[in-house]
Amino acid sequence: MKSFIKSMKEKQTLLILIFLYITLFIFWDFFWQDDDWTRALGSVALAVSSSLITLYFLFRTYKETSSGKLFWLFLFFGILSLAAAKTISGYYRFILDVQSSFLGWDDFFYVLYPIFILSAFISIVWRQRGAYNCFKLIFDIILFMIVLFSITWRYVGNHFVFDSAVEVVIYRYYSIYPVLDFGLLCGIIKFYSRSQWFGQSVLNLLILCWSLFFIADTAYLYQKLQGIVYPDVWFHALWGIGKLVLALSGILHREDIVKHHKKPTLAGKLQSYDLQLFVTYSLVVISLLLLFTELDEINSLAIGVLCCVILMSIRQIFSFLDHKELLKTLKEKNNKLEDMVYTDYLTSMPNRFRLLQDLRHLKKPCVVIINIENFRAINEFYGYQAGDQVLKDFAQCVVREALPYGYSVYRLSGDEYALLADGLEEEDCQKRILAIYEELEKTGFEIHGQEHHLFATFGIAMTADKPMEKAQMALRYARQCNFRVQMYRDELPIKNSHYDNLHWVKEVQEAVQEDRITLYYQPIMDLNTGKVTKYEALMRMVSRTGEIIAPGCFLPIIKKTKIYPRLTEVVLKKSFAFFADKDVEFSINLSAADISDGQVTALIMQLLQGSGLAERVTFEFVESEEFEDIRELASFIQSVKAYRAKIAIDDFGSGYSNFAHILTMDTDYIKLDGSLIKEIATNPSVLAIVESIVYLARKLNIKVIAEFVSSEAIFSTAQKIGLDEVQGYFIGAPKPDLL
Repeated sequence: MKSFIKSMKEKQTLLILIFLYITLFIFWDFFWQDDDWTRALGSVALAVSSSLITLYFLFRTYKETSSGKLFWLFLFFGILSLAAAKTISGYYRFILDVQSSFLGWDDFFYVLYPIFILSAFISIVWRQRGAYNCFKLIFDIILFMIVLFSITWRYVGNHFVFDSAVEVVIYRYYSIYPVLDFGLLCGIIKFYSRSQWFGQSVLNLLILCWSLFFIADTAYLYQKLQGIVYPDVWFHALWGIGKLVLALSGILHREDIVKHHKKPTLAGKLQSYDLQLFVTYSLVVISLLLLFTELDEINSLAIGVLCCVILMSIRQIFSFLDHKELLKTLKEKNNKLEDMVYTDYLTSMPNRFRLLQDLRHLKKPCVVIINIENFRAINEFYGYQAGDQVLKDFAQCVVREALPYGYSVYRLSGDEYALLADGLEEEDCQKRILAIYEELEKTGFEIHGQEHHLFATFGIAMTADKPMEKAQMALRYARQCNFRVQMYRDELPIKNSHYDNLHWVKEVQEAVQEDRITLYYQPIMDLNTGKVTKYEALMRMVSRTGEIIAPGCFLPIIKKTKIYPRLTEVVLKKSFAFFADKDVEFSINLSAADISDGQVTALIMQLLQGSGLAERVTFEFVESEEFEDIRELASFIQSVKAYRAKIAIDDFGSGYSNFAHILTMDTDYIKLDGSLIKEIATNPSVLAIVESIVYLARKLNIKVIAEFVSSEAIFSTAQKIGLDEVQGYFIGAPKPDLL
């Protein structure tokens, strides 16, 4: 909060400085309008002052941001170079009263300025998209600037006369700056559709900044070409305002970070790829047309060049259409996959994941969990086919009775269903649920020609704080006490595992203190080579009697406490120490709690930097786990990837499997959830889901790993559908040593 207030004060201060800057320029220009030398001196002094102010705020932004520091550092050095160049040229011009020589020290710093500015924007692409996309960006920049510079200089050459070859070189040098400004302006606009790092307000200010630079540099070039000794000071004002606007963008970027925006608000649906193609090829066509107007006669060489450009353009258009078609296919398959994940396969009702998504948007939810009592007996007595039919009939009955009361109906799992409504009062909710319960109790369900009545238990929670958990607690209490309907209350004497929870918390605390946390390693086989190439580090606890305790006994409890990040620290230290002298890759599981813990992230960066193992480690995140701050996760991923560590999404298919989210995380692997892998050899529907995931992953250059490979049939199926790696007891059980 203090940081937010501080940035607000900085913003107010800078806005006042911008106002004073503009006011001083107006007054200075007015009072010295008859003295060009003094007017120019004041404008240069104010321009240098604006550079110093901008440098201060850019340096503050560099120091106080954890992500994108390189971007702000390069901007800082760019403005510093500009300030140095302006100061040196001003010294020659107004103190020594001589014209600085061409390619002097001021020109050296003027050359450094665009290099640093371009490096700033390239650094973003490098961190977010990798070296390949960075190379493409540099290539596009060079192509764009060459074409635009050629057109610009041809116009200048046709309309202005130069006295010497040196003058030609000088003015070509001056013309680079407006070309560069325009190119950067187009690049910043491109960020509107692709940036996950810049907020909309920051982008707006960057666009304003380089628009002012473009206008100022173009005006400066034009007046230089006109031979004006002391050009109009207004372009100096635009330079200064542009730099101060750049400083303001840094403050707003810090504000975005302090307010923990989950993602920046992007400006519309601008198709940047379309725009990029249109601008670049339009400039190429204009260049060709200008070239043809200069030719005395159209010869075979000119026709050949024109045909080549046309064919290259057509080829690029086809590539672009293929690209759009691929994106369309990916979107359609992702939508189908999303439907599969959100829909219960047996009843075609919304499932648990849809319920969790819908809960996010409700301020006063009413959650009701319905459990069919003794349903297992139906499966055992009549068979699973009859049981499945009963589940479908019961679901239709619940929908029929609940919808008139405004409830949405979901199937959670097995014999459990859920109702969801919003904004109900407790008394109204109880009346409606009792009415639904009575109707369900009266309804008979046919099983093999006989009518049976089912008995259900209802657990109700009317709270926005963990409603699912509390509805489950109410349901559990109702079943313990043989009630049919139970509303959750804080004072409920629920006979649950609270004592067990306290026991395990104490046990784990003591195990950490006494160094009784150990690691087992499960092999992962590369299906292309048939060899084990990596291991997953898995936690175990050793009791005082020497018994090995599996994490399933204590980890679900410990994850809800502050002890969990300390466990992660133990795993990190022991994993890096164990694999220090091994020539294999290894993976470590991380959670949202780990990423939010400063000690854990600091330890990870320390180990990556000093161990020499960064390129061999993979950090796994559970796909279904909730991350409160996606930007925090993205920042962490960027940081570890800077050391060439890898990212994997674990249990993929157990939650909302959104490929857009995967792209945001810049993942290298996805590990398919065991619930899918267990059935790929026997269930065609599950196999179709897995094949869809593999297809999409291939297109996105992401490797797919199958977990819980427990039989030869599953292993063979995994090979046939093209999975990259497999893990499970069929390959090898977790052991304290490597294979």
